[in-house]
Amino acid sequence: MGEMISMIAHQWRQPLNSLGISVQVLEQKYYNAQVDDDYMQGYKEKSMKLINHMSDTIDDFRSFFKPQKEKEMFSLIEVVDHAIDMLHPLLIQCKIEVIYENKTNVSLLGYKNEVGQAVINILNNAKDALLVKEGETKKIMISFETDEKEIYVTIGDNGGGISDDIIDKIFDPYFSTKENRNGTGLGLYMTKIIIEEHCKGRLLVENSTAGALFTIVLPLKK
Repeated sequence: MGEMISMIAHQWRQPLNSLGISVQVLEQKYYNAQVDDDYMQGYKEKSMKLINHMSDTIDDFRSFFKPQKEKEMFSLIEVVDHAIDMLHPLLIQCKIEVIYENKTNVSLLGYKNEVGQAVINILNNAKDALLVKEGETKKIMISFETDEKEIYVTIGDNGGGISDDIIDKIFDPYFSTKENRNGTGLGLYMTKIIIEEHCKGRLLVENSTAGALFTIVLPLKK
């Protein structure tokens, strides 16, 4: 129970931050007389999307450790787009650009919401790495590749990479390099459980010349 509550808290932190930023922007635009009907409608839709995402998170984790769950067909690109949308206000605030190097619209049979949670965790990890980066443009790069049996989703950043002495530990529970920045050490651990145990895939990490490179490998439907 304690681990599950910690995981929910970890997943809620980003949408709560996004809602907080949206409220602050709304206040600024109100005092500058920049709030009209269209802006309020957009604000409502974005806020409700974040709130619904938080509600879905509770439902996801209520059955997170249950062995029997119903699979569904889903579009992987839609899941990745949704994950980016959830973090969009924070990415804009941090001046981080998300770039699709290519897109492959593949339908998978599996657990849509859990895959979305995994992608959000990896994006959030990249965002945290880029927060301490100075100088050149901050980027997150996403690419897709398929073969006869699997699809590979690669999420990389130009944040400098992960130190060799800890790269083998980042999937361990409660291991975190962000003790002073609200790190729980559960995000990547949970992501590995989702991808490898629930989705029967693989989660890989390595360093590129620019930064960290995470690859989610998922089986294609036969």
